[in-house]
Amino acid sequence: MRLICGVFNLDGADASERLLRAMVAQMEVPRLRPATPVWRDGPVALAVLDFSSGPGRSQSLPETSAAVIAADVPLDEPEALRAVVRSTPLHDDALLLAALDHFGEPGLHRLLGDFAFACWKKKEQRLVCGRDVFGVRPLSYVHRPGKLFAFASLPHALYGAGIIDKKIDEEALARWFARGRQADDSLLSGIRRLPPAHYLEVSRERLS
Repeated sequence: MRLICGVFNLDGADASERLLRAMVAQMEVPRLRPATPVWRDGPVALAVLDFSSGPGRSQSLPETSAAVIAADVPLDEPEALRAVVRSTPLHDDALLLAALDHFGEPGLHRLLGDFAFACWKKKEQRLVCGRDVFGVRPLSYVHRPGKLFAFASLPHALYGAGIIDKKIDEEALARWFARGRQADDSLLSGIRRLPPAHYLEVSRERLS
């Protein structure tokens, strides 16, 4: 089991490790001791809470010269994927990063398994977040244009860390009762959910 979170300061200010640690603390589970690798560079900070045990336990985030990824991911048929992307990473998160490099984001439909991830593209200075087709692994986010983009597996990491106030989204609640719920509704004001089978790209200028 893994949980992920991160921040991207859209105003170019250095990301706060204190804020990231506050998000991590909101997702910790009493009596469990996850490995918590953190990556931070300039305006971006990423973290993973890895509750697994044994040799697959995360010690650092998978990184190449072009990108770094925070991922909650068990892949199906990883050996077949390794053969296609011609890469031999041992762990699924590193394999996901290799697949993103090989296929690009439009090729995510080729991946078999459950995943939610955030991948920082260093040269393009953009963050890509994605979810698998069934949406098994959750991902919520807050977007304040020109100021901040923050994401987390669990929404309480976002309001619990003080990024946004905990407040019911009355319009989303009305849509829920009217059976007109939108795919990205979370019922919490200012917090959106990335829908299954979707990915988003966020840069300092825009989110799409």
